[in-house]
Amino acid sequence: MKNIVVIMLLGMSLISEKINAQTIVEFGLKPLETFHRNFEINLGLGNKKVVIGTLLAYRFSNQDSGKVGSAGSGLAGGYSWRYNNNLYDSYTAGIYVKRYFGKTRYHFIQVDLFYRNWAFQNKPARYRDERYSFNGIRKENIDVYCIKLLVGKTYFLSKKNTKRRPYIDAYAGAGFRYQVENFETFNGEVNTVYFPYLKERNYNRWFTPQLGIKMGLTTMK
Repeated sequence: MKNIVVIMLLGMSLISEKINAQTIVEFGLKPLETFHRNFEINLGLGNKKVVIGTLLAYRFSNQDSGKVGSAGSGLAGGYSWRYNNNLYDSYTAGIYVKRYFGKTRYHFIQVDLFYRNWAFQNKPARYRDERYSFNGIRKENIDVYCIKLLVGKTYFLSKKNTKRRPYIDAYAGAGFRYQVENFETFNGEVNTVYFPYLKERNYNRWFTPQLGIKMGLTTMK
């Protein structure tokens, strides 16, 4: 995790040296992610046309055992819906590039590229839906690789000539995820069959719609 952050920060510093125009520092938070206890921070450097930044997030577990919640349907629903599973800790590290077009800093295209890990260790847990069930001691590790293409608009909340400008980004788009799931069950049942030990590995790929807002502050240097 530390190595990923160091590499991204070094990359940002090298890129920022190439920017000859007035430098803009952008800091942002996503309230919808915070609602799911996924505390994400965005920090970017750039100018009035292009911002290149890092995105870092952490979500803490608040459940040590018991029944696992589920939500949604289809490939992204059921047990694949991680946000309703309070057994997991997770962290996210990635980069984003935001490109404004037109004469004003309002409309933008943004690309996000990130890695996310979901995991918990040796927790007594149970889960059941129409496609998958388990009851036993569980160990899980999920690696997620994602790219998002977003289109949005920035709403500045102060006058144009101020040095520090609070803003809201509203955006929509599409994402593609590749996910590797590793499940281990000890002395328990999987799909109503008892196993002293069972290891499962699944590979999933899917497209997801994206919709959200980001609140933050830009500073001109």
